[in-house]
Amino acid sequence: MWIREVDIPAVLVNEFRAGNLVLFVGAGASVDPPARLPSFVGLTRQIAVDARQDFDEAELQRHPDVLLGRIEDRAVDVHHIIKTIIGDAASEPNDLHRAIARIAASGSPVRIVTTNYDLHLSAALRDLGATFPEYRGPAVPMGDDFDGIVYLHGDLTQESRHLIATEGTSGAPT
Repeated sequence: MWIREVDIPAVLVNEFRAGNLVLFVGAGASVDPPARLPSFVGLTRQIAVDARQDFDEAELQRHPDVLLGRIEDRAVDVHHIIKTIIGDAASEPNDLHRAIARIAASGSPVRIVTTNYDLHLSAALRDLGATFPEYRGPAVPMGDDFDGIVYLHGDLTQESRHLIATEGTSGAPT
């Protein structure tokens, strides 16, 4: 099965359908149109530039969460800014979200862990008629004993202060 330029081996698809695998989805899934959301590094860069904060490109690439923490220490509400940027009303699920949703819905149960804040995966699954629980960081289920979608770093339904984004928040992206 092909997703973008990645050929997913049939054995993985079969193991997933048997309920033996979990799909892990990162911010790159939401970059293509019509979602048009930045990667975590791109989001961090945008916040740093908009807040007129100096940064080292190497630090941005290696530790965007540390950079966001440093910006936050300078009284910039990075969590609110993240929610504003990712919550762009014009952003909608893209073809990759729909492909992931089709794969997830073909398994039993739906099992996805994502670092995304946006709700495009949930929307794509609901468009297929799937029902599933949703969990939001920092309160997530332990290990592999779950079904549904785990928003590891939180999602847009939460107050911005609950989003996990900086090195100062438990479970921050690395």
